[in-house]
Amino acid sequence: MNAVQCRICQDQCDQQAIRFQLIAGGKAMPQISLDDCIGCGGCVASCPVSAIAIETPNEITESQTC
Repeated sequence: MNAVQCRICQDQCDQQAIRFQLIAGGKAMPQISLDDCIGCGGCVASCPVSAIAIETPNEITESQTC
């Protein structure tokens, strides 16, 4: 881990659906509000390391195994 903290996804989210919560050790973890997210993909397009993916509930259900 390079200890780089990028928050461009939060900056690009017009709906303010992404916020960062500080956790022990001074790290910030993204918190996504599914109620506020409209699935526009602005966060995906802006991520410099392609760390974000958007999945619909159907995709999640279909990919799970029994």
